[in-house]
Amino acid sequence: MHATEFAKLWSKLSKDYKSMMDESLAPSLTESQLTVLERIAEYGKVKPSDLLPHLATTPAAITTLMDRMEKNALIIRERDQDDRRIVWIQATEFGEQEMRRGVA
Repeated sequence: MHATEFAKLWSKLSKDYKSMMDESLAPSLTESQLTVLERIAEYGKVKPSDLLPHLATTPAAITTLMDRMEKNALIIRERDQDDRRIVWIQATEFGEQEMRRGVA
């Protein structure tokens, strides 16, 4: 198999996978949101910067994602008691329920 043929097949496979994930997670969850909820389930609570290695995106995009997730009642944001510059992200009960649905 040639490299270009492999690249085309990989691209198609990636698009098909993303489409399948988006369809199965709809209407209330995206693949990125599921990743965030999985990290929260793993660590308890996280800072937005903790999510960067798992999402391969920019800090600005993470902020937008957090805004959308908070609006959809998937997460809550809380300021750290000792250092008000730190914001902790936690899943809501609905967020935990949606995460379980997403990984089922």
